[in-house]
Amino acid sequence: MSVLSLLLLACGATPTVDPGGALPALSLPDALACHTHMDCVLSCTRDGTCCEDPCDCRTPWSRTALKKVEAHQKQECTTATFECPDAKCESLPAINPRCIEGACTAVPREQ
Repeated sequence: MSVLSLLLLACGATPTVDPGGALPALSLPDALACHTHMDCVLSCTRDGTCCEDPCDCRTPWSRTALKKVEAHQKQECTTATFECPDAKCESLPAINPRCIEGACTAVPREQ
């Protein structure tokens, strides 16, 4: 347990992660910023929750922003008690991450 977690418990503070896995989002202004297609990735990671999207990793991110969100989740979610909702997955078309006009975007994969 981290020192911060121990301090929060000692003070009776409310945990930052709710029972459904939600946590305060980082709301990064540069979450989609890019210069080239290589700056962009698709991920299961979502800001504002400890729960990943289990059906399909389709959320576009800049590589830099994704690292920040993953570090935030690692810090907040590892000691939290929560349960992720069950997923109802559907078949979705294939996509690729692309940098379009300075923003990472998910675009349909060319066949």
